[in-house]
Amino acid sequence: MHSEQYFLIRKSYINHYYKIFINPFFSLSSIYLSIYLSIYLSIYLSIYLSISSVQCTEEEYQQFCDKDVRKELTILSDVNFNSWSLDSTQKVTYVLHMGWDIFKNVRLDMNNFIRFVLTVRKNYRNVPYHNWTHAFSVAHSIHNFYISNLISLSLSLSLSLSLSLSL
Repeated sequence: MHSEQYFLIRKSYINHYYKIFINPFFSLSSIYLSIYLSIYLSIYLSIYLSISSVQCTEEEYQQFCDKDVRKELTILSDVNFNSWSLDSTQKVTYVLHMGWDIFKNVRLDMNNFIRFVLTVRKNYRNVPYHNWTHAFSVAHSIHNFYISNLISLSLSLSLSLSLSLSL
């Protein structure tokens, strides 16, 4: 067999092999690639949308920027305080006051703290028990314990701050 004939036969064999075995894989791989890209884009978009919807809005932030939370709220020191009597906005104001009261010895940026509290409030779901009202009630209890020195005397500053932030 001449080398030219050999190469022609080999070339036809390679073309045949390519058409039968390789080409379907390329078409399948392009289909898989398009599926992968669509899944990747949908995941990316869902993560982006969830991150942007988790943070507090600028309007919510501006609503609390001008308020002076440092005024004395004597109602917070009452153990029989009814948290169900407050609306969500009043609870944020009280939480900001409690935070300022606890962190007054620490350099706390109030703007970041306002955004933090509003973001926490936004992320609580409207379920029967573990909701924003429950979080406020627990924070109020910890605040009363802290103010009455039941916690602050027995814990170091870093531990009491950790306990306060864990709510």
